[in-house]
Amino acid sequence: MSHLRTLARLSAGLALVAATGCAPMAGQDGTVASAPTPAAAVPAGAGLAQFFENYDAALLSLTPQSKAYRGIRDADYGRWDDVSDEAAVARHKLQQASAAAMRASFDPATLSADEALSFELFNAAAARAERLFAYRNHDYIFDQMNGAQSQLPAFLINIHRVANVAEAEAYVSRIRGLGPLLDTLSAQSAERAARGIQPPKWVIV
Repeated sequence: MSHLRTLARLSAGLALVAATGCAPMAGQDGTVASAPTPAAAVPAGAGLAQFFENYDAALLSLTPQSKAYRGIRDADYGRWDDVSDEAAVARHKLQQASAAAMRASFDPATLSADEALSFELFNAAAARAERLFAYRNHDYIFDQMNGAQSQLPAFLINIHRVANVAEAEAYVSRIRGLGPLLDTLSAQSAERAARGIQPPKWVIV
C-alpha cells in the first residue's frame, strides 16, 4: 500500500503547486532566484512504488512550500515556490516525462490490483494536466476568498514552524521575499486582467 500513500501525497502536492500561487523563490537575503531547470523523467527503478517515491522526491525539489507542508526543514525552508511560467513548464515536463517513462517501463497487466490502480490514477492525472496546461494562466491570483493575499500570511502563521535560530532566520527570509513575491504576483494579475481574466465587478464592489 506504500505506493498508494505516495500517490496520495503526489496528488496533494500537485494540487498545492497549482493552488498556492505563492511567489518566486527567495533566498536567505530575500532575493529572487532563477527558475528551476526543466526536470527529466524520473527513472522507473526497481518497482512501481520506488518509481513513485522517486517522482515525489523530484517534485518536492521544485516546490519548497510542499516540503514545509510535509514538515521537511532543509536548505529550502526560507524559500517560496517559484510561480514563474518557466517553473510551471518545468513541473509539467517532469510530470509528463515521468508518466511516459512509467508507461514504457510497466505493464498494468502484470501489476497487482493496487499497483494497477496507482498506474491508472497517475496516468489519468498526467493526461488531465496535459489537457489543462494551456489554461494555466486563466485563474485568479487575487480574489475575495482564497487569493495570495490571504494564502501567504496563512502559510507563515500555520505552516512555517520556528523551533531554533535557523528556522527563525528562514522565517525572516520568507518575510523578506514577500516584496518581490507580491510584485511578481501583481504583475501577473495585471497581465491577466488586461486579457479579461479577473473576478467580476460585484466581487470587488
